Amino acid sequence: MQKILKESTINLAIGIVLGLLGSGILFLISHKPYGDPISLVPPPSPEPILVHIVGAINQPGVYALDQKSRVQDIIREAGGLCTNADTKKLNLAATLKDGQQIIVPTLASSWESHNEPQIISTDSTPSNATIKIDINHATLEELDSLPYINLEYAQRIITYREENGLFTSIEEIQDVFGIGIYTYERIKDLITVDDIP
Repeated sequence: MQKILKESTINLAIGIVLGLLGSGILFLISHKPYGDPISLVPPPSPEPILVHIVGAINQPGVYALDQKSRVQDIIREAGGLCTNADTKKLNLAATLKDGQQIIVPTLASSWESHNEPQIISTDSTPSNATIKIDINHATLEELDSLPYINLEYAQRIITYREENGLFTSIEEIQDVFGIGIYTYERIKDLITVDDIP
């Protein structure tokens, strides 16, 4: 009799425990969790870099690019290369950095291997006078045609005369940033400021 009573008590205890576990599981399943659900936001986009490109490029200027951009990417953004661009002096695969300036050089024919100056004549007799470029009124292309002067330096000459007035002598071209005595000695016989008003 005691054995039966003992088994009944054990069975009752097991039943109570199982009932409590079942109730707890049902409570957890049906109960709404506290607080707001966590929403995942995408990581912030990295800040773009600003790079300045000048020289033999169709649309020089400052461009905002991805941080992993390369030289070929900014060339594409700037409308491509000019026909006289010298890509042999550029590393198109180089990674760009914020605040960097890329100068696209021109071919040697625009820099050093120019043809001999043309001969002009003021009358019917031959003359040995050369055509000189008036640095006060020359266009970007005309200045670029000078040896050792590329598009970048040509633009600097134009900017200088716009900000400081016309050149009063050919020696004054040395005041343009980047044009020193070395360049001046090689172009002095090809330039003039005779056309001052």
